[in-house]
Amino acid sequence: MRVLVLDESPLFRRQLIVALERHPDIEVIGEAADADTGLRRTAELIPDVAVLTMRLPPIGGRRAAVSLREVAPVVEVLIVVGPDDGPELARLARAGVTGFVPWEAATARCAAVVEALVRGRPVLTPQAAAAVLAEYERLDRHAGSIQDDLPPPTLERPERQVLERLADGASLIGASDALAVGAPTAANLVRNALVKLQHHARAEAVLHAMHVPSTDSG
Repeated sequence: MRVLVLDESPLFRRQLIVALERHPDIEVIGEAADADTGLRRTAELIPDVAVLTMRLPPIGGRRAAVSLREVAPVVEVLIVVGPDDGPELARLARAGVTGFVPWEAATARCAAVVEALVRGRPVLTPQAAAAVLAEYERLDRHAGSIQDDLPPPTLERPERQVLERLADGASLIGASDALAVGAPTAANLVRNALVKLQHHARAEAVLHAMHVPSTDSG
C-alpha cells in the first residue's frame, strides 16, 4: 500500500510516517509540506492513498482534496480533521474524501484507515457520517435556481440505515451486524452514498458554470 503524506509540519509528517510504516504492508513513498508540491508528487507517483490535513497550505485541505482527485481520480483521500472542522465535513465528502480520522487519533488509527480504504471500505467518523446525512437533507430541501435543474441525490433505505449507525458511533462492523448484512455490503452502501454526493457536486459545478455569464470581451 503506497502512501503520500501531506502536511505543513515536518514533525507531524514524521509522526504520521513512523506510525504508517509500522504496518508491514504500507510504504510511504513521499511527503510534501504544501498543496502544490503534493499535487506534483501525486501526479508523479500515483499513490494508493494520500493522507492530508485541513491546514495544508496554501489552499487548505478541502480544496487540496478536490485538486488531488482531479489530478489522480484513482487515489483515495484520507483527511485528518480537528474539532473545529465540523462545517467542512460534508464538503469534504462531496469532494471525494472517503477516509476521515480525528486529529487526536491520527497516529494511532491512520494505518488501519489506509488499509480499509485500499480494500474499498470508506471510514467515516461519527461526525462525518452525521454531516453526510445532514447534507442529503439539506439538498432535499434546497430550492435554489441551480438546484431546480438538478434533482437532489436520494439515499436508499439501507444506505441511510448504515450511515445512521455510523453517526451513532458504531464501527462499520458494528453497523453491519446491527443491520444483519456483511461488512463488505455495509462498506458498499457507504461508498454508494458518498459517490452520489460526489456526482451531484460535479453536476452542480457544471450547472453553475452554465449559469455564470462569460467575462470574455472578445
